[in-house]
Amino acid sequence: MMGITLVCASFGTVFSIDGVGGGAVTVTNTGTLTETTSESATAVGGNVTQVNVQTNISTIKWQGFYGNIGGNISLGIGTDNFYSFGAALFQTIYVTQGTNTDWVNLVAGNAADVDTTWNFGVADDVDQAVDVFTGSSTFAGVAIVPSTNIGSFNMGILNNGTNSKSTTVFVADIENPGIVGFDSNSFNYQIMVPVETTVAETYNFYVSLK
Repeated sequence: MMGITLVCASFGTVFSIDGVGGGAVTVTNTGTLTETTSESATAVGGNVTQVNVQTNISTIKWQGFYGNIGGNISLGIGTDNFYSFGAALFQTIYVTQGTNTDWVNLVAGNAADVDTTWNFGVADDVDQAVDVFTGSSTFAGVAIVPSTNIGSFNMGILNNGTNSKSTTVFVADIENPGIVGFDSNSFNYQIMVPVETTVAETYNFYVSLK
């Protein structure tokens, strides 16, 4: 299975009030679901034995990201800070393979298009996007966005009006302050992105301010 490359690129943008900017990422922890250990049963000629089997199998279609978000509203040139207005209050996190996203004209995405674009194949699989994004929410002012809850966190699918890896944007609300996440620790966000298992995937992280 191929992996995901995490990058954070500002691509000439900066943080701005009511705008979207690239965010620097720091990877501190990663892992995968622990596989269930096989157990045995003794077979004796003439016996009939009931054996119930329970297992957990990790999906290979999705990558999960979680963490905290911080930053300041500042005035300056390059990396030189002229004046700092203090800590920013972040609103939304966007994760996309695109580098030229039109943030102003985002529209609601489509779960079935994610399955097609990432070649998820068999429709009967329970980890298809159409089985995950069964709700509807509003993100970044866009209504009726396909959505799902990851614990207490909400995320959805947006795009720039076409269906491709570079135009699809996965979006999640940022919780200020953080709330309890999947491992009982407090985080500002949890979000999932699709992975095509035959290719390496690169995702960029962006955030917007209130």
